[in-house]
Amino acid sequence: EFWLKTYRVDTLVAPSLRHSVNTMGCGAGRGLVAAKDKDAPFLAEYFVELGKLMEEMDKIDPMKMLFDPEEAKRVQEMQEAHKERLKPWIHMSFDKHDHNKDGSLDRAEAQEFFNHYTRLFIAFHKKYDVMLLKSQMAKEAVFAQGRIAEMFDASMQVELKALMKAQEAAAITELQKRLKTKRENYLANKAALDEEAFNCLDTSTDGKVQRQELVEAFMFESERNDEVHLALGLLEADEAHAVANAKKLGETMQGAGAEGDSDCQMQ
Repeated sequence: EFWLKTYRVDTLVAPSLRHSVNTMGCGAGRGLVAAKDKDAPFLAEYFVELGKLMEEMDKIDPMKMLFDPEEAKRVQEMQEAHKERLKPWIHMSFDKHDHNKDGSLDRAEAQEFFNHYTRLFIAFHKKYDVMLLKSQMAKEAVFAQGRIAEMFDASMQVELKALMKAQEAAAITELQKRLKTKRENYLANKAALDEEAFNCLDTSTDGKVQRQELVEAFMFESERNDEVHLALGLLEADEAHAVANAKKLGETMQGAGAEGDSDCQMQ
C-alpha cells in the first residue's frame, strides 16, 4: 500500500501509485481513457500522458532508487519531463471550455470543466489502479515465493496461493467501491463541490478562473493539485496525508543520496 499512495493512481495509487504495463504504448493508453472523447478531447489526452508516466513509474525498483542516487535523479528528471508534457493539454482544455473567449472560465464554464475532469479521472483510476494493484501484488508474490517454498509443504503452498488470490480480489473490489463512491458523491453534491473547487482555483478572487490558475492546479502531484482534488471529493483527507508523507520521505531519500554522493567525492 505504501507504493500505491505515493504517486497516486488514486489512493493509488498508494503512496506510490504506479500505473503499469511495460508494453502498453501510446495507442493502448488512449484506449484506456477514451482519448477520442468528443466533449473533452484535450482532457482525455491529458490523462493519456499521465498514463504514460504511470507506466514508467511501474518499471521502477523502489529499493534501487533508495540506494542509488543516480537512479533517483533519473526518475525525478523523467517525472518532470512527463509533467511538462501535461501543460499543453491543460492549456488547450482551458481554451475548449472558455466558450465566450474572454480568457477566463466563469462559474458555468468551470463547472463544465469539473464535470468532464471528474468523469475522466474516475475512468482513468478504475483502469490504472487495478493494473497497479495487480502488478504490485504479483511482485510481492514473486518476492515471497522462495520463502514460502522453504517454510511450507506443497498442500500449504496451494492454500497460501489461494489466499493471496482472494486477498487480491478483495482489494480490487474495495478499490472499485471507493472510486464508485467518489463518483456518486460528486454527482450527488456537484453544485457544492464545484463551488468549493471554483473558490479553490480562484486565487485572485475575481470570480473567474484564470488560465495560469487552472494550469497550476492540474499539474500532477503539486500542492494545488491535491487541494482541488480534495475540494472535488476525489481525494480523501487520509489519502492526501499519505501522499504528503510519501513526498516528504522521497525528498529525504533524495537529500540523503545527495549527501552520500558528496561524501564519496570527498573521500
